[in-house]
Amino acid sequence: MSACLKLQTNGEYDSDGDYWKGYTFNEWLDSERNLDCHIFAEAVELTGLEDIFDTMEESTVLVPNDDAFAQLFSEMGISGIHEFEPVVLKEILSYLIMSQRYISTDMQDGAVITAQNLVDKPLYLSRKSSPGNRLQLYVNNHVPSGVTDFAATTATVVMQDVAFKDHVAQIV
Repeated sequence: MSACLKLQTNGEYDSDGDYWKGYTFNEWLDSERNLDCHIFAEAVELTGLEDIFDTMEESTVLVPNDDAFAQLFSEMGISGIHEFEPVVLKEILSYLIMSQRYISTDMQDGAVITAQNLVDKPLYLSRKSSPGNRLQLYVNNHVPSGVTDFAATTATVVMQDVAFKDHVAQIV
């Protein structure tokens, strides 16, 4: 708990992805400084997925921020995370957890990586130049032709490569 308190009171907080390398993913989720991903943190707690993050070696987690969850709730006509059945919520979150560590800066411009998640469905990570000559990471935006076995949902990563001791987060 002291690590969490340190995270909450640290006046030197920095949104740079390297800031969190000294902490675990679960410590970040428990902190008040988790980059506006409070609903995701609550969902992880409701589903008991904290244990997975404690036991998995390294993974990449697509973490929807609170705005992404608000958009989902609006589209579904629901008011919040508690309206999901726990088993459905766990399936949704498991879709967002990849069993390998993917760092966007290790990818070449135009590259597409096929990543497997915990529900054994492919996710397609791609990196492409965007306005301002910045390389941007996308999820399922560039699916290989002929591939039909993927979620139709696409996402743009808004904060790339938030690295922890044990995992890396891509904030969507």
